[in-house]
Amino acid sequence: MIAHQDLVDRVAAHEEIADTEEAQRVVHAVITSLSPHLAPEARKDLRRELPKSLWEDMDRGQAVSPQHSGTLAQQVGEELNCPPERGLQLARVVVSELSLASPILGREIADSLPDTFGS
Repeated sequence: MIAHQDLVDRVAAHEEIADTEEAQRVVHAVITSLSPHLAPEARKDLRRELPKSLWEDMDRGQAVSPQHSGTLAQQVGEELNCPPERGLQLARVVVSELSLASPILGREIADSLPDTFGS
């Protein structure tokens, strides 16, 4: 299981993130925006890997199937009140940290997202 504070601390360590407070907002925004885009199995595994403190974020959205990464970037940007380009950059930070913490989950997330999201 991925510890909530550990994930926030790892995200905060990225130069794109100003501080722990911003990292907390970013983690919540990305989980909220990302989870509806995942295949059912990946969504189930994400829920298994995340602490209960992040489950509410996962359950806020309806399942969707994006055609490109712009949809996810726009949603993260709206959650954080930033441009979609920044939303995509922040989503990549969180997804990379989730992938490092759980490589199997990382592969499932990668398989669920369009190739334009990046590796």
